[in-house]
Amino acid sequence: MPAISPPRAAVACAALALLSACTPAPQNIRAGTVAVETVRPRAYMGRWRSGESFTVIYAVTEISGRAAVCGAWSYFGNATSTHYPQLLSSMRVDMGDDRLVSNLSYFTATGVAEPGTVDTPTLSCALSELPWQPGYATQRPEISASQHSFNG
Repeated sequence: MPAISPPRAAVACAALALLSACTPAPQNIRAGTVAVETVRPRAYMGRWRSGESFTVIYAVTEISGRAAVCGAWSYFGNATSTHYPQLLSSMRVDMGDDRLVSNLSYFTATGVAEPGTVDTPTLSCALSELPWQPGYATQRPEISASQHSFNG
């Protein structure tokens, strides 16, 4: 096989660098579960235009020296089930200016429950890339979604 000339090698290296910049963000690292009573969960409720609703409970805790986000979700009514994976994958949890995790699709699905409730004794957790900060214990985590419209 012939050797690559220096100009071609530079082009090949630049192409590889561009490709590596396009690689997807790392997936959340699963970190088991925690009992609901051992954390301080917050609730987030949403309602579809059709009247159905969903509830997400989530908590930020320390696992192995890192910040972890744990959660579960339920729904009420007959909203199209295909929307929930889209919704959860578009959600993120921030603590102040720190983005702890994106894509909450690892949260435990608990099925149908009364609005504002999630019927589960445990929450599924994923580790953040960030180390645990003592201030996280007293700060209020914020959950948000980047997608607000769903078709189909």
